[in-house]
Amino acid sequence: MSDRVSAFVFRDSVDETTFAVVSCNRSKRVGSSRQLFRQLTLAVTNWVNRTETGRAAWESSSCDYNVGDLSTDLGEPTLLARLRARGITALEVEIYSDDDVYDSWTYDTVLVEEPV
Repeated sequence: MSDRVSAFVFRDSVDETTFAVVSCNRSKRVGSSRQLFRQLTLAVTNWVNRTETGRAAWESSSCDYNVGDLSTDLGEPTLLARLRARGITALEVEIYSDDDVYDSWTYDTVLVEEPV
């Protein structure tokens, strides 16, 4: 078993392909991607409700704070404290995006045209 928990978070869009890999150290509270989402939501909600920086981030996001916003706030000390309190340490958010949407190529697409 890995010492990290990861979640793949996909953006719902027909104009682009964007997803994030959100990961942190495994802990008693965070042992699965579902638990990571729950604890992360609780931590960010607490940060928004109880700190000026969290409230400002919420308002700056037009009340639509999401993974993209989170990726820019990972160094914020008041957020880090709330993440740690929910069992989330060494949080990383890696965002991948491609504007050249080619929906015919999937994970299972065969990469050989004509075998010899």
